[in-house]
Amino acid sequence: MSSPKILIFLAVLFFISCEKDENEEARLAISDHWHVWTFEPSADVSAEDARLAKESILQLVEIGCDPLELTFKTDGVVKFAEELSKLEPTITEDDDVEVSCASSTDEYLGTFDFDYSELILNFDSGSKKYSARLEDKYLIIEANDLTFMGKTISGTLYYIRETGH
Repeated sequence: MSSPKILIFLAVLFFISCEKDENEEARLAISDHWHVWTFEPSADVSAEDARLAKESILQLVEIGCDPLELTFKTDGVVKFAEELSKLEPTITEDDDVEVSCASSTDEYLGTFDFDYSELILNFDSGSKKYSARLEDKYLIIEANDLTFMGKTISGTLYYIRETGH
């Protein structure tokens, strides 16, 4: 092989190995068990749906329910558990939101990839791609496919790492 071909080959090999190492580092950085902490609805979500979704998540977190959970394993396996789609919040006569833990949870097992800016979740039902980042103690995910009260809503999910896990 001539010198230019060898240099091109080595440059490509270096680029591929650096990209793999960066993703490996990012995957290790999120490997743990995460609970949704709060939710900031997008501007396109109706005011009532935004309020119900946000306050429901805050109340459930406060009482120890987990409407959304993610567990990332170091081997690239992800477990996603959600009960957000099963919630039935109501507004009381005092204009307060009232919600109870869902009676069941949907769980999905698959694989993931993460590069500090994009999270890809692969399940039997298909792949989902999200803008995602680690910031301080939070995993922040921009989601546009949340099912809540029979509607698809979007917003920013803030997950917090489970301590002691």
